[in-house]
Amino acid sequence: MFCIGKYGNNIFFQIVSRSPNLQLMVQKVFQSNKNQQMPIFQSDEDAIYQLEQFFLRQIGPAPKLLVLDDVWSGSESLIQQFLLPISGYKILVTSRFVFPRFEWTYKLNILNHQDAMTLFHHYAFKDGVRTVQKHLVEEVVRGCSGYPLALTVVGRSLYRQPEVNWINTVQNWSQGQSIYDTDMVLLSRLKTSLDALDGMTVLKNCFLDLGLFPEDQRIHAAALMDMWAELYNLDESGMYTLIYLHELSNRNLVDLTLVRKDDQDDIDYCKEHFVMQHDLLREMAIHQSKQGSIEERERLIVEINGNAFPKWLTDQKQQPINARILSITTGINPTWDSSLTNSKVNGNAVVAYEALPSFKDVANSEKQNLFIKKLNLGCVVFDFTDPTKNVNEKDIKKQTLVELVDYITSANGKFTETIMQEIVRMVSISLFWALSAQSW
Repeated sequence: MFCIGKYGNNIFFQIVSRSPNLQLMVQKVFQSNKNQQMPIFQSDEDAIYQLEQFFLRQIGPAPKLLVLDDVWSGSESLIQQFLLPISGYKILVTSRFVFPRFEWTYKLNILNHQDAMTLFHHYAFKDGVRTVQKHLVEEVVRGCSGYPLALTVVGRSLYRQPEVNWINTVQNWSQGQSIYDTDMVLLSRLKTSLDALDGMTVLKNCFLDLGLFPEDQRIHAAALMDMWAELYNLDESGMYTLIYLHELSNRNLVDLTLVRKDDQDDIDYCKEHFVMQHDLLREMAIHQSKQGSIEERERLIVEINGNAFPKWLTDQKQQPINARILSITTGINPTWDSSLTNSKVNGNAVVAYEALPSFKDVANSEKQNLFIKKLNLGCVVFDFTDPTKNVNEKDIKKQTLVELVDYITSANGKFTETIMQEIVRMVSISLFWALSAQSW
């Protein structure tokens, strides 16, 4: 295990998203210590101070390592904040970008051809027997440009495939450049694995749906079960959801983990499973979902940072949208009321929602305020990752979605500035609306 000999259990691993939240990152460090009470942070500075005190009091002078993985460009100030004047404390940063501000930088080279061939063979020929012509293997490996992720994913996609599929892959790649060194190029190479899903419509759609979820987050399989049961008529027991997830995992398109079950007789297939997706694979799913005009996309993904909204979202000339699924993701603002983050779906939330009138029963002048009230309840009620939801709560969730969609439809599919501000105010909310093609 990496550095385990020196640091033991004092290695703290953090995946850094493109829009990192420092307080959330520090919380995850505290969560790694089960005996440590979760603190409340007043600010980023307070979070760093409490992290320093945690290292000093709980670990003391023993060596400790903080790993910040997959840090994005422009995050130098974030790294700087984690530099603490503590004896025995080190930070390891991994990134696809160079940070000139920091002196000690080690650039990892891409794999040489021999190592790339070895890695590729491990996934493309698991039994050790090459089943296609050597020159085809050589050309495919060269097309992956030494990227381990590309070699892994492409190798798995060609595993046990007939030689004609290999020839087709090489011919497709030969139409463009063969050596690339950017993420977009890697995405184009990884698209080979997505193309391999052609003819498997539901499986391909399931992969694309994963791009709707926030970056670097574990996705509860029960959330996918809820959504896919509505979209693709899968069984509500979760059996087929899990089958599709295993197939995606076997193709190295997702990482599927199982939390050990206490009750071996429990037949809730999705209750203990979680999914994670590498950010490059997620970007590929998003990239594919964004093909075509906004009006004709099946999936509409809205990422809101601060008060910056996509222009088309508030454009009064925007044409009706035919999306079946809408994902809205906002960041976390430290000034927001933290009560929503601690809320849980319970009878009180359901009762509060049921007490609100229907849109059809209020005047047009009151509909926007009613929409905002239901939206605030909705950010708790339709938390798809909550495995404790009962049947009644799920019914309320579906009713909420229908009514919110009805409101948007009545407003000609437009979000007003007031509504957009309210969405931004809410805490780290991701809404997934399963809509009919005519809902917008």
